[in-house]
Amino acid sequence: VALGAACAGEIELERMTWPEVADALKGGATSVIIPTGGTEQNGPHMVLGKHNFIVAETARRIARKLGDTLVAPVLA
Repeated sequence: VALGAACAGEIELERMTWPEVADALKGGATSVIIPTGGTEQNGPHMVLGKHNFIVAETARRIARKLGDTLVAPVLA
């Protein structure tokens, strides 16, 4: 696992204040993942927004592994 600046703290932009974003950039964050999901019918057993949940978690895992990456809110 990479040990970049973003890996040490919060990586989700919607959970950060602008000073925290500035600190992340000063600390080495160089990229932002913009996850895209969707809402669609999946059958009676599955929530309609499952793609949003999956892509959000995947983006977080990738960003943590890269170490210098932040994550934007999911675009449904």
